[in-house]
Amino acid sequence: MDVVSFLYGFGALQGLVLAGCLALVRSGHRLANQVMALLVLLIALRVLQKLLVHIDFWQDAPNFALVLFPSVYAWGPLLFLYALLLVGRSVSIAYSWHFALMAAIFLFSSVPFWMLSHEQKVELLSYAWSARNDPALEAAVKGLGGWYWLVLSTSVQHLLLPLQFSIYCLLVLRVIKQHNVHLRQQFSSVEQMNLKWLYFLTATIFVYLGLYLVSFQFPAMLMEGFDRTALSANVHNIFLILIIYGIGVAALFQPSIVSGLSDSQPARPAIESEISDRPQTSRRSPDSREVIADNRSAEGKYQRSGLSMEEAQGFRIQLMDLMQRQQLYLTNDLALSDLAEAAGLSTHQVSQVINSQLSQNFFSFVNNYRIQHAKDMLRDPATRDIPIVELAFEVGFKSKSAFYDAFKRMTGVTPTQYKRLEEKPLDAT
Repeated sequence: MDVVSFLYGFGALQGLVLAGCLALVRSGHRLANQVMALLVLLIALRVLQKLLVHIDFWQDAPNFALVLFPSVYAWGPLLFLYALLLVGRSVSIAYSWHFALMAAIFLFSSVPFWMLSHEQKVELLSYAWSARNDPALEAAVKGLGGWYWLVLSTSVQHLLLPLQFSIYCLLVLRVIKQHNVHLRQQFSSVEQMNLKWLYFLTATIFVYLGLYLVSFQFPAMLMEGFDRTALSANVHNIFLILIIYGIGVAALFQPSIVSGLSDSQPARPAIESEISDRPQTSRRSPDSREVIADNRSAEGKYQRSGLSMEEAQGFRIQLMDLMQRQQLYLTNDLALSDLAEAAGLSTHQVSQVINSQLSQNFFSFVNNYRIQHAKDMLRDPATRDIPIVELAFEVGFKSKSAFYDAFKRMTGVTPTQYKRLEEKPLDAT
């Protein structure tokens, strides 16, 4: 067994194991995990099929050579479906047209192949998976007819898959962007719910599609007689195995993949403020599906809101006074519902006031107070020497990186640079 065969076999085995784990695990996102399990399974079976091609198994059983090939057109729809389910979008039966289109492609591209004899199938596959520099083999294939299938399964095929998959990847990126917008309307800390890992997975798929195009198109165009089959086996197919590895690593280190976004959130401490005397309700961080559902409901109510300008301005003053007096922003997982409860308002009233009166979302509204508090501490001789990581937690951030990003976005400099700028006037005096 050579190195390529080992990588194909090991990659397929790991994919099958990972698919089983994702399908069986119990979590709040079980349906989404099952969709991801199906995606991983199809990728693993595709790698397994490549192994059979690599060891020339198809010469004895050509009917198995392309049986799974049309399944590559399900990768994009499954990734898109997974993203929708992960963020709590409703998926209706109408979504099935994505897979109906895949079935149509399968029938159109495969039926002529099944009608060939065993010897004709072997000749056709020998040509399709070769450097295509054998005139005798090319002449034999031309005599088979069915050129529309040959074109679809070779040159056009290698352009159609990247185009189709890229469209779905762009749809996934749009879902992630919309999800992050909704989160910023509801939470003051979003780094554990922003699906950054899914964003990087989608970006990795774009790299795979680029390698796919390079290995199948450009070598054939630029170098006569180039063996693109060998290049494909050593570049984009092995990179496909790395994608399976990436999903496996993410499943180990990103609890949101296996357990659901809500399970990865820590328990919420009670806000120690004037509202601490009130009966405390559950502080569990809402599931991302609940966030989207609540947000959509709020958007509908927002349009029908009868809140007058005077009321909105009064609520704005009330919210700002509440934030300053009780320093609610120091709670690192402060949510819109917490602020609404403290103010005695509904969540959509608070959201409307913040959006319309302050031209901000909830995330920016809270983090502005946190950054201002951090600036005050960096200017105060009694607290300016506190380590930056401690300062981040002190003012309400969950991580140093989130603090750095927010601070630089709002001030134009890092906390360390700001500290040095504030120290110069003190040293001069």
